[in-house]
Amino acid sequence: MTWIVRRGVRVWLTPACSTAPQENPESVSPPRFRASPNADICGTVSGYQRHNRNRTDVCWDCRDAKREYDRELHARNKAVTS
Repeated sequence: MTWIVRRGVRVWLTPACSTAPQENPESVSPPRFRASPNADICGTVSGYQRHNRNRTDVCWDCRDAKREYDRELHARNKAVTS
C-alpha cells in the first residue's frame, strides 16, 4: 500500500489499485473567465469598482454611474419598506 498526492489530497492506494486513480474529464471544471471583456469600461458601476480595486482616482463618469445606481437602490429599498 502506498500514498499518492493528487490536488493536495493524500490518497491511499491498496494492492488492488495498482495505478493512481484516473481523473474523470467531466468532473474537471472549466477555467473561470470574466463575464465580458468590456465589463469594466468607464461610466459603469463595474468601472467604479475597478477604480477602487486598483486604487486609482475615480473618473466622473464612473462616479455618476455609481451615484445613479445608489439612488435607484435607495428608492427600491424605500418602496419595499413603505
